[in-house]
Amino acid sequence: MILSDTLFEPVAERLRLLADATRLRVLNALREGELNVVQIVERVGATQPNVSRNLALLLRAGVVARRQDGRQVHYRIVDPFIDQICDAICGSLRAHVDRQAERLPALATAGPRTSTPSPRAATRRRRP
Repeated sequence: MILSDTLFEPVAERLRLLADATRLRVLNALREGELNVVQIVERVGATQPNVSRNLALLLRAGVVARRQDGRQVHYRIVDPFIDQICDAICGSLRAHVDRQAERLPALATAGPRTSTPSPRAATRRRRP
């Protein structure tokens, strides 16, 4: 899919939203289904204010929705593409790690590398 120029900024904004480990942990917890804030805090291992701030960002972006039940607030993922995005990124990362692991045996059998001096070390003048 080729992006039009008008889509670059919104796409970058969505990627920035997902480029935070705490928000990814929150979304991962919500992949199980609707949870209240206390349950999310327990699963994510972050402070309640931190989780609430990240939930507010995800809510404003339309990724999650909230439901008030008395004093408890429950959140759920409403963007149907979040699972696909997370799966695609994790799959890409897994493939990268697998490719690196395939290279390790070749590097191990290549023998020790000879060290080459750094360019900076080669240009240093020796004092008499």
